[in-house]
Parts: sequence; structure tokens; C-alpha cells
Amino acid sequence: MSARASIAGGFFLTFLVVFAITVVEMITLSDLRSRIRFLEDAGQFEVELLGARKAEKNYLFFRGSDPEQGRKHLQEALEHLQRARSIADQCSTREEAAPDGFDCRTALEHLDEYEALLEELATSPGSKAGPGAEKIREIRQAGRRIASEAALFLSRGRQAVDRTLDRALLLAVVFLVGSFLLMGVLAVALTLRVVRPINRFVAYTRRIAAGDFSPITPARRYRDEFSELAAAINVMLRELDERQAQVARAGKLAALGTLTSGIAHELNNPLNNISLTTETLLENLENYEPREARRLLEDIFNQVDRASATVRNLLDFTRKEKPVFLETYLPEVVLKASHLVRNEAKLAGVKVRIEMPEELPPIRACARDLTQVFLNLFLNAIQAMPGGGTLTVTGDRPDRDHVRVEVRDTGTGIEPEALEKIFEPFFTTKEVGVGTGLGLTVTHRLVENHGGRIEVESRPGEGTAFSVILPVKGPPEEGRAV
Repeated sequence: MSARASIAGGFFLTFLVVFAITVVEMITLSDLRSRIRFLEDAGQFEVELLGARKAEKNYLFFRGSDPEQGRKHLQEALEHLQRARSIADQCSTREEAAPDGFDCRTALEHLDEYEALLEELATSPGSKAGPGAEKIREIRQAGRRIASEAALFLSRGRQAVDRTLDRALLLAVVFLVGSFLLMGVLAVALTLRVVRPINRFVAYTRRIAAGDFSPITPARRYRDEFSELAAAINVMLRELDERQAQVARAGKLAALGTLTSGIAHELNNPLNNISLTTETLLENLENYEPREARRLLEDIFNQVDRASATVRNLLDFTRKEKPVFLETYLPEVVLKASHLVRNEAKLAGVKVRIEMPEELPPIRACARDLTQVFLNLFLNAIQAMPGGGTLTVTGDRPDRDHVRVEVRDTGTGIEPEALEKIFEPFFTTKEVGVGTGLGLTVTHRLVENHGGRIEVESRPGEGTAFSVILPVKGPPEEGRAV
């Protein structure tokens, strides 16, 4: 399920729960209203019956002394009963609202019986003595029975209202607890579906910012917004990787441009020696002994091998290959890089001192990339000493998992405000036309690709020291293209 569907599903589920609880609350409130009306009727029913009982007692009191007054009270009792009957009739039509344990029809039958007894008194010819004792007892029993029904009616009505109110309160509590539980479930679901992937992508961006351009592997098997985002980021990473490769190649070209004069001298010297030796052989070939001629030919061979080594080093340096991490001996890499700048240093009056200890352990690295790293640092150091100086390369092991190579010069140094920018692309403190601003950028990237770091300290007027710190076991992920 996609993140969009998860969010929509969460809102729909919330709507369903709220809708269901709202419907239940509406039904409960409607039931409560019916029961309150029923309770009002029960109260009025009891009032009317109490009025009828009072009028009945007044009739029995006045029946002998004042028959006329007695008949008035009897008529009043019948009027109360008529109103009570009207209420009882309404009750019988709303039996669903009647409280449990109360039968409206039974109450209506008892009311009819009581009313019939009083009407019999009203329609029978009166006598001064009035009704007999048996009749009076029957009337009183019927009155007490219907009064008891009215009291039960009112009591059960109150109990029904109380139960309905309790149920409404319980539903409110259930709604509150259910809302919290639902919000908790939705929060967990959103965390799993949205927040966790976002945090994962935050980690990806930090990794990319640190220079790790390895592709993102989607964490889910199905396709959703985050897998599409991962695919888009992977496309961006490939583009960035290609741009970085272009920057690295530009850095190599810049280094080659700087080495041009040194390379010319490196090739010109053996070519001159070859030319002179060949000319000597051609002019005096018949005068040389075979042994002496062989010595001159061996000299030509050595000069050709010297020139071939220079060209081979340049080809190795400029070859476009995917980095291959193999067991590499750092002193050999440093020595190879120093050979490439040998004539450049000689022309600048810079003395190169290589002080790499033999006990340094081999590391897992790409020798070609590290050659470029040290070549860039050597060229920067030589250019920082226009009046000559000393370039010192030392190595040590700061801990059991790393080795360190320090490249120190006695040049002009770097201003403090420029130190924070020296690894930015195209930033340079050199004169226009002297530097491209790519050398240290490429160097920094290559060192990071090896899982290492590069540190710098400098004092204006005293010189600069670059420390390349590399892991012995190589980077966590090998073979990423530059």
C-alpha cells in the first residue's frame, strides 16, 4: 500500500469510527428524550391519581354530612381519572419507551377498574348512608392498587432515565478512549508508512552529502511514492557520479598541463642521449670493438626504457578505468608520484625528501587513484614554493586501523580564511592561468572514496602540511566510479 493510500485509509477509518459513534450517540440521545417525556407523563399520571385519591377520600368524608359536597368531590375524582386515562392511553402507544418491568396495559386495566367503581357511585341513587363498607373497601383497594402502579411507573421511569444517562456517559468515555487508541494506531501506522521512510531518506541525503554516491536500494517490494523517490534519487546519483568523474578527468588534465614542462625534460634527456649515442655509432661503427659497441647499444636500450617508463606512468595516470581496490604498498605509490614531478621540482628548485618507513602495512586501495592524490598534493606544494624549498613526505600509523601520509612544504602557506574553502570546486589562491581549482577537490573526493579523510594545517609564510589518513582494510563499499 502506498503512503498516499495509507493516509487516505487512515482518514477514512477515522471518519467511519466518528460516524458510527455519532450515530450511536444520536440514538442514545433520542432514547433519552423519549424516556424523559415518559417520565414526565409518569409524574403527571401520579399527580392525577393522587388528586383522584384525595377527592375520593373527601367524598367518603362528606358523603353523610354533606351529600352535595360529596358528589362534587366524586366528580372531581372522575375528572382526575379522565386525565390520568389520557396519559395512560399515550403510554400504551409508546410502549417502546416504557421502563422495563412496567406494563402500560395492566395499569390501564386497573385504572378502568378504579374509574368504574367511582362511576358506579356517581350513577347509583344516593342514600344518606352512602355505599356500604364492602364497597368502600373495594374502592380503597382499587385506589391503592392504581396508586401503587403510578408510584412504580414513576420509579421505573427514573431508573430508565438513569440507565440511559449512564449509557450515554459510558459511550462518551468509550468514544474518548477509542479516539486515543485510534490516534495511537494511526500514529504508529503513519510512522511505519511515512515518518520512518522520511527518516531513512534523511540518512540517505546525509550519506550523499558526505560523498557516498552508492545507489539506494528500495526497502519495499511493492512500488509506492518512496520507491519512486528512490529511483529518482538513483538517477540523480548517477548524474552526480558522472559529473564527479568529469571533474576528476578535468583535474587529471589540469595536472598534466602543469606537468608538461617536466614531462618535456623527462623525455628530452633520454632522447638526446639516444640521438648522441646513435650518431657516434653511425660515424665510428667500424672502429668500435664488439664489446664497446654492445655497451653503447645497451645505453640506448636503457634510455629507451627510461622514456618508456615515463610514458607508461602517464598512461597509467590518465587511463579511464573503474577503481580496483587491491593490496597496495603506500611507499611505492608515493615514490611513483614523486617520479612524475621530479623534473617539475628540479626546475622550481624544490628538494624532495621521501621518508616513508618500510614497516608501514599494505592497505587495500586503488593505486592509480592514490597516485593522483599524491601527485596533486606534490604539485600544489611545488607551486607554493616559487623561490625553492623543501617538500617532505613522511608516513606513520596513528592507530592499528589506519595509516597516515603527510606532505609538508616550506612555501607561502594558506591564509586562515581560505582554509575552509580549499576543497571547494574551482577555488584557488593562485594567479589566473596557474591553477584550475580542481586539484584539491578531486583529491578530497578520491580520499573519501577510500573511506579516509584529509586534514590540513598551514601557517602563512611558514608552509602547509596535508595529512592523508587511510583505512588499512579499505572503504566499506569498493569500486565506486569516480
